[in-house]
Amino acid sequence: MQVRGIDNIADFADLRDPWNRLLANSRSNSIFLTHEWLFTWWQIYGQGDTLHVVLLLASDSAELVGILPAYISKAGGVPRVQVLHLLGDSVVGSDFLDGIAASGQEAAVSRRLFAYLQEERGWDLAELTSLDEDSLLSRHLLDNAPDFCSQPIEEARQICPFIEFDSEPSEHWVRLKNKAKRKIRSLEPHGPIAVERVEHPEAVAEAFPAFVALHQQRRVEKGEQGIFASAANRRFHDQLCQATSEAGWLQLCFLTVGGTRVAGVYQFRYADRIYYYQTGYDLAWSRHSVGFVLFTLLIDQARCEGCLTYEFLRGDEPYKYTLGATGERQLVSIRMRQGSLKARLYLSQCSLLRIVRKGVLQWLPGGMKTRLKAFLAKPGKVLTND
Repeated sequence: MQVRGIDNIADFADLRDPWNRLLANSRSNSIFLTHEWLFTWWQIYGQGDTLHVVLLLASDSAELVGILPAYISKAGGVPRVQVLHLLGDSVVGSDFLDGIAASGQEAAVSRRLFAYLQEERGWDLAELTSLDEDSLLSRHLLDNAPDFCSQPIEEARQICPFIEFDSEPSEHWVRLKNKAKRKIRSLEPHGPIAVERVEHPEAVAEAFPAFVALHQQRRVEKGEQGIFASAANRRFHDQLCQATSEAGWLQLCFLTVGGTRVAGVYQFRYADRIYYYQTGYDLAWSRHSVGFVLFTLLIDQARCEGCLTYEFLRGDEPYKYTLGATGERQLVSIRMRQGSLKARLYLSQCSLLRIVRKGVLQWLPGGMKTRLKAFLAKPGKVLTND
C-alpha cells in the first residue's frame, strides 16, 4: 500500500467524496467519522495543532483503502511531548472514533498504518479516546500491540445505550406510547399538536436559533452553561448543521403546540441509524412532559421509517433506558507511548500532578473545590450528549 500524509486544510477539504465513499464501505461507518463532521471540527478547534491525516492507497490502482484521521498536539513544559490524537476527540462529544478501512481489508490496513507510524516517529505519546470497543484501532492495539510502543493502557470506558428496533414493539414500548398519548391529550386544549422536522439547509438556518434557545433555557435552569454558550461551539454547530443538512443527514425536530415550538431534539439520520445529539424544552411547558412526548414520537417515527437503531450515545442516564434502550455499546480510551525518555518523564509528571490535585482538593471547602477543578480542567474537555 502507498502512504500519503495530509497536513493542510486545503488537501483535507478536497477529500470529502473519496473519504465518505470509503467510510460507507467500512465497519467504522458512523456520523462522527464523516468528512463533514471531522473537517468542521478541525476548522473550529484545530488552531495551534498539526493536522496528521494518513491515507492508504492500493498499490495497483491508487484507490483509497484506509484512513487514520489524526492530528498532533504539544503537551507538557519540560519535557515537551508530541501527542497523537484522533480528529474530533474533544469538546463536541464525538463517539465511535476510529481509523477507517475498506471492508475486508481491516487487518492489512491496521498493520500498514502502525508500520507507518513506527517509521515516521513524529509523536511521543498517543491518546486515542472515544473508540468503540470493537473498533479497528482498539482491537488491533489491545490484541497486537506494536513492538515499538509500550503496552497500550485502556484508561476509561463509557456506556452508549441504544434501542434496536425489532419487528414487533416490546410491551414496555406499548406502555410508553400509551403514556405519551395521555400527555398529548392534556396538551390538546392548547392547540393542534404536531412534530415539525426541519431538514432543508435554509430552513435549518432559521430554526436552529430556536433550538439553541430551548436547550440553553433548560441548562441555565440546571446551573450549567450549555454547549452553545461559547462562540466556538456555536460556530461549530452552525457550520455542522449547514454541512449535514446539505448531505441530507440532519433532523432538527420540534414539538409544536398551537404553532409554538415547545421542545426540540437535534439528531442525525445516517446509514439507517438515528444519532440523538441534544435536546431542549420550554420550561413553561415542563408539567406536560413535552420532552418525553417528543422523544416518544421521534423514536416511533424512526421505527416506522425502517431505521435499525436509535443511538443515545455516551452516558448511562436513566431516561435513556426509560425510553426503551436495551442495548449498550462501550467506548474505550487507550494511551500508549513510544520508547522515548521524554514520554516516560511526561507521564510520570502527569501521575504526580493527579496525586497532588486529589490531595489538595480533598481538603478544600465545596465552593473553592469547584472553582479549582474548573481552573485545572484540561482545555477541550468533552461535553457529553446528555
